[in-house]
Amino acid sequence: KGHPRTGLGGAIKNIAVGCVNKTTKALIHLKGPPYVKENRCNGCGLCVKFCPANAITILNGKARIDDEKCLLGCGCWSICPANAISGFRERHRPQVEFGLAVADAAYVVVKHFTPSKIGFINLAYDVTPHCDCFTYSDTAMVPDIGVLISKDPVAIDKASIDLIREAPGIPSSAAEELKIMNVGVDKLTQINLWEPLNFARKDGEPVPYIVLEAASKLGLGSLQYELINI
Repeated sequence: KGHPRTGLGGAIKNIAVGCVNKTTKALIHLKGPPYVKENRCNGCGLCVKFCPANAITILNGKARIDDEKCLLGCGCWSICPANAISGFRERHRPQVEFGLAVADAAYVVVKHFTPSKIGFINLAYDVTPHCDCFTYSDTAMVPDIGVLISKDPVAIDKASIDLIREAPGIPSSAAEELKIMNVGVDKLTQINLWEPLNFARKDGEPVPYIVLEAASKLGLGSLQYELINI
């Protein structure tokens, strides 16, 4: 799948975000804990009752978040009836910073285990422009490519990106809307120009190559690969 920030939701991104706890997921995505917008807070105290870390108190009629106690569970902003707590998009890291955090997290996860005993499978079919955390799906951008298997997460993601770039776009998909239909056109760095994903454009274009290069420099894998068709 595509991703409005990393470009590709492949091995590296899914290891980084899928194999860590909720606090670490938030640290990868966010610049810091949420903050209270005092001009909106009515001091109702619902967030105080909700917070499992007791990180929120009411002071002078306004909620206060203790950054040291905050677990970055992030539910407080969802339940606030006054929308007085900063949300996900307001606290999100810039694209490059997020991409580097993804590479770092993937490296830590893989090195925690025995890297030589880990295999990676990228299913390069139904390649949608957006991550599976969205509440909807869309037409695939390119025809089904196949299944990639490797013991190198960097190589498998690099191969996936290259194969998507060299595939033709599908009519009536985001690829057509963005005019990135042609073979050889880099599709994954353009996807957050697509209207449903353009909320992320303020933080920059997707950074698939920065993620790959950072992961490679950390020793997670190689940018060089050989495709063997089976």
